[in-house]
Amino acid sequence: MPAPAKPLGPTEVIGPAFERAKAQLFAPFRWGFWWRMAIVAFFAGEIGGGGFNINIPSGGFPQRGGRGDHLLMLLQGENPLFNPRFLPWIVALLAALVFLFFVFLYFHSVFRFILFDSVIAGRCSIRQTWGNRSSVGTRFFVWLIFYQLILLTALAGLVAFPLYSWWRAGVFQHPEQHLGLLLGQGLVLFLALAVLLMAAAVISLVARDFLLPQMALENLSIGEAWNRFRPQLLAEKGSMAGYILLKVVLNIAVSIALGIVAFIWILVLIVPAIIVGAILVASSAGTHGPALVAVAVVLGCVGFALLVLWFFVFMLLWVPAAVFFQSYALYYFGSRYPALAALLWPDSPSAPPLTQSGPDLPPIPTPA
Repeated sequence: MPAPAKPLGPTEVIGPAFERAKAQLFAPFRWGFWWRMAIVAFFAGEIGGGGFNINIPSGGFPQRGGRGDHLLMLLQGENPLFNPRFLPWIVALLAALVFLFFVFLYFHSVFRFILFDSVIAGRCSIRQTWGNRSSVGTRFFVWLIFYQLILLTALAGLVAFPLYSWWRAGVFQHPEQHLGLLLGQGLVLFLALAVLLMAAAVISLVARDFLLPQMALENLSIGEAWNRFRPQLLAEKGSMAGYILLKVVLNIAVSIALGIVAFIWILVLIVPAIIVGAILVASSAGTHGPALVAVAVVLGCVGFALLVLWFFVFMLLWVPAAVFFQSYALYYFGSRYPALAALLWPDSPSAPPLTQSGPDLPPIPTPA
């Protein structure tokens, strides 16, 4: 397949991306490539479509006689979580969660480059690519930290301002008297949060699909990559918007399809597990002491093994989607970025050479 003479549109890269994913995954089928790519896709954030989940606590307003007593109890320290005896454990738990978050964020940063290299090369060597990409992955990790802090600050400020105004207005003491205020400002707050989260998703997509390839191939900083990409973004606003919208639509469709398959798969595991569990429980109905403990341990181990098996198969199911979406981004941006085009269309005379040394991973031939 020759390099395109002009930049490809959002719909024009679907075919080449599909063919590349099919060639890498099924021509021939390579088990080692699949399970490695499942690990890469998981840490790169491709499992599950990378969507946002907003959980809103449920429950009604306090009754008139309550006068906000539940909230006052929390503020007055009657909640066990505010007990000084539990404070060291709470602090330790929060510190552990923050530490694990940063560890996973670092893994995510490096594995984004491993996914990039693996889809270009058609082979996956996690250990080798980790060594080659740890430096640029660390720079991406530092940017992600600042980005997450800015996003968290914006979210906190957006939520804190109406909460403070509601507290000053006495909404928490008498919520039933301020339903109009709650509904009106609550709707505005919801819309503002939706806009902020959509903007954050677009920024993340631009960083992954358009800035990361420049960092990988030319060792640029993310600021330098953005300065290069910005004129192109302004010149092709319509095409870029179409790319983002189509990728979101495709992601939703794939997530729904794989969600249905995953649900069927978990049913396949649950039915025999319930049968086996019922047999074990029935056979141990008259047992006590160590025998009962042994049955409980067996049931727990079987349940944990089935959960691990379900999640591993779920990761494998997402491998074709991860390879396709990465290929989709590569072909769209590659038709606009000569250094990437040289890897996607290596046999084409119109593909210019890399400006600097790229990854030492040979690309597979792209099917015609």
